[in-house]
Amino acid sequence: MTPQQAQQHTTQQTFAAIFDRAAATYDQVGPPFFAHFGRQLVELARLAPGEIVLDIATGRGAALFPASQAVGLSGHVTGIDLAPAMIAATQADAIARGSANITLQPMDAAALAFDDATFDAVLCGFAVFFLPDPLAALREWQRVLKPGGRLALSTWSSPFGPEFQWLELLQRTVLPLPAAPACSGAEPSVFDTPEGLTALLARAGFTAVAVSVETARFVYADEETWWASLWSHGMRGWLEAVEREREVEALQRFKEAVFAQLRAGRQPDGVPQTSSALLGRATRAAVGEQLP
Repeated sequence: MTPQQAQQHTTQQTFAAIFDRAAATYDQVGPPFFAHFGRQLVELARLAPGEIVLDIATGRGAALFPASQAVGLSGHVTGIDLAPAMIAATQADAIARGSANITLQPMDAAALAFDDATFDAVLCGFAVFFLPDPLAALREWQRVLKPGGRLALSTWSSPFGPEFQWLELLQRTVLPLPAAPACSGAEPSVFDTPEGLTALLARAGFTAVAVSVETARFVYADEETWWASLWSHGMRGWLEAVEREREVEALQRFKEAVFAQLRAGRQPDGVPQTSSALLGRATRAAVGEQLP
């Protein structure tokens, strides 16, 4: 294993551990924003009854379950995730729902244990930016797509909208944020602009690339619900870093400052949060189709 591969493996294991710890509450606390965008992702993929689908970084099934409904019992959806606890929780959900056309298994999104041209569609919600080499992963996803198969994926354009202009500055006063993800030398904005994501998908060899921005307003019942939600997804890693590097007192000061801002911006229906996502759709070139 090269030093670069060792570093990538360490990064993967770090993220897997974070999401293992978040699995019990992932998309279960506060408004279900992952489920909201997951349904949009399935609609974008235009799944049809009988199709075979792969859902990468399936989480708690935000795209998995609507995809299962879209393909019906004549189709099948396989969900994979690097975090074993996430797979276990979602497997329990699938059993409770009686979803007979779902298979779940832990797997590295960049090293898929599937034959070439297996799937009619590949879905990935809010995960490509976590991968150590996203460009290589996208090419791997293209490999398992049938010719003419579709990829539908989402990234964050702005998870925290204009109501939270204060948040990043407040974070930086507590602990500097990690560098934005990069992709094989690409600029950090590759994941949060339509132009960047479009170029990335094209570089990976996909055709018919289309990226749109989708915005939705979510409302949290109160400040404590917003704070609990923060611990339920990828932001948990940053919060844990604050505890580890600056101790609990720093995190408590951050929480108190956040709550003051949340109370100032609270509306009659609760704490609002406007989130914007990029939804990208692309196609694996059909047999005989000339790549650009």
